[in-house]
Amino acid sequence: MVTLNKSTLTLATALAISGCNPDNKTPNPNETDTTPPSLVSVPVEGTVLLANESVTVSFSEAIAIDSLKLNQNGDAITNFTTEWNANETEVVISPAPRWAGGDNSIVLEVADKAGNTLISEPITIRVNLTLEIDQQASTVFGELVDAERSYYGNLFMDENGIWLADYSAEALYFYNELPQSRDAEPDHVITAIDYLNTETLEPEQRVFDGPQTPFVYKSRLFVADYDDGAVYIFDSIPTSDQLNFGIVLGYPDFSLSSEEDACSASRMDEPEAVMAVDGRLLVADSTNNRVLIWNTIPTASGTLPDLVLGQSSFDSCADGVSEFAMNNPSGVWSDGTKLLVTDGSNNRVLGWNSFPTSNNQPADFVLGQADFTSNECNLGSDAANAESLCDNYEGIFSNGRQIFVADSDNNRVLVWNDWPTENGVAADSVLGQPDFTSTIDADDLEEPADNRFDNVTGIFVHDNLLMVSDEGRGSVVVFDGQ
Repeated sequence: MVTLNKSTLTLATALAISGCNPDNKTPNPNETDTTPPSLVSVPVEGTVLLANESVTVSFSEAIAIDSLKLNQNGDAITNFTTEWNANETEVVISPAPRWAGGDNSIVLEVADKAGNTLISEPITIRVNLTLEIDQQASTVFGELVDAERSYYGNLFMDENGIWLADYSAEALYFYNELPQSRDAEPDHVITAIDYLNTETLEPEQRVFDGPQTPFVYKSRLFVADYDDGAVYIFDSIPTSDQLNFGIVLGYPDFSLSSEEDACSASRMDEPEAVMAVDGRLLVADSTNNRVLIWNTIPTASGTLPDLVLGQSSFDSCADGVSEFAMNNPSGVWSDGTKLLVTDGSNNRVLGWNSFPTSNNQPADFVLGQADFTSNECNLGSDAANAESLCDNYEGIFSNGRQIFVADSDNNRVLVWNDWPTENGVAADSVLGQPDFTSTIDADDLEEPADNRFDNVTGIFVHDNLLMVSDEGRGSVVVFDGQ
């Protein structure tokens, strides 16, 4: 079983135990022990650690404790402490001073009393990023010379590359790897989705009109098209040198015509964010003041959603402020269990501890406000603080424990290091400002600074990297959280 608290994580059994005595026979003391020890416990898939949490590992037999070696991401590390139990079959490993942030591959090497060595298979653990208040940026990119550059919403990054949506240039940019220069040109530029004309059976194009928040899931690219009120889903990952077919949601087909009102199950009004997880699709349908959820990823144009949050039905779209209602939701994140929604015009983030299963399911907690019925910018104060948000737009991300929020009007990113258990919890760290009360606009500075923002609109985390879309400066600012 797993027990998790702020100091110790006890790991659950997930590997087959080898080297045990299956017949429960009494060992012959005259026989030489040639069987290596085995792991009895490894991290549970999806576990997220705070950077200073301990890991408890159990073995099938007593260990020669001086034999313990630890490799992290391929490098031998020595800055950890150990505490063994009385029979030397269990050890608590504590980082000194911390684990590296991001996705980590841990390999243990130990030997039993007879000298038989166990080298474990790589064990993956995810650790909160370690970000200092007002940390310096490590990289800046996206400052394309020949583009209008308005980066609204999260970018997307995985091991295959980076997708970035330029609202003003009406284009998607793809980089094969993290750019090392500010004005690095993308490897692909996508400005349209292709489809077959049903009458001529010839390929035609639907050009983007305000693309935002690209997202890749199971080799398909998703993008919200704000001005057309549509979501496009490519059949495969598009490139700039081939036809790129797909489907459209929000309309029956690529003619983008419908007799249905925008406030209905079949239409959307200025969608701003899209995300897919665990076979589900989520869309922040901002002007309709709701989040739409498909329980399976659509494969045909015009597929209707299964659930709606923020409204009692698919035919109501009024704004409001409560644990049920929303006002211009523009960002959405989920790991398939937990859910976060940026409720921008209410100056807050709504959170669900378990994934909703019914229409209009109420949120479990709120950030940026003390309760579900308040919605003032910066809690009604002239100054920002660690508990407040102001017109937070689109950018929302989490690893399931640590939460990152784009606090747009305050020109900052707020970081919560642990999943909230009550309303109005104060953030633990801030990027873009020297402290929690400052709201410096980068556009007002005499000398440019990479770690100052002008209207933050997007956040994405990949491994140890936090990437911030700065709409006002037309750039992406990268912070190293390792």
